[in-house]
Amino acid sequence: MDRFSRQGIYESLADVFETVFLIHLERLDEAAPSRKIWERRRDYLEVRVDLQRGKNTPAFFFFPAGLVKEIAGSFLGLDGTTMDKGELAKVGKMAAKMTIGGLLGRVDPDALIRAGEPQARNIDNFNPGRLFEAPGVWVYQTDQGYLWVDVGRIGEVAHH
Repeated sequence: MDRFSRQGIYESLADVFETVFLIHLERLDEAAPSRKIWERRRDYLEVRVDLQRGKNTPAFFFFPAGLVKEIAGSFLGLDGTTMDKGELAKVGKMAAKMTIGGLLGRVDPDALIRAGEPQARNIDNFNPGRLFEAPGVWVYQTDQGYLWVDVGRIGEVAHH
């Protein structure tokens, strides 16, 4: 994961979120966050993007529902408060696809990795328990809650 460091992940996410969506991300100091972060569970949207190149790996985004609504407003000019879950899922998939594009631009400059169509599902009672042990998980604080990003083994796919 030499070309895909924690700093690179943050810079890629910040490029998309801060420049395109006008949303500030704050990087947490620890790779494995305190369990206090998710004690107050909220509604989340999980978006999965499968990355293919020889060895396949999924990337996951866990967006707080409020963050997706903020993206809808700041980037698309929509009123996120009036959107149903299906419309919010479309916004989350678009945000994940744009973010994956930024990440792949860093780790796969030759564009050998193919990103599948994002899949989304609503999570009414988010519990990131399994994420604490996953090696490619990063957590970022936003005004709307914590954005969890699990890039899995994207570095291995890029070097395969």
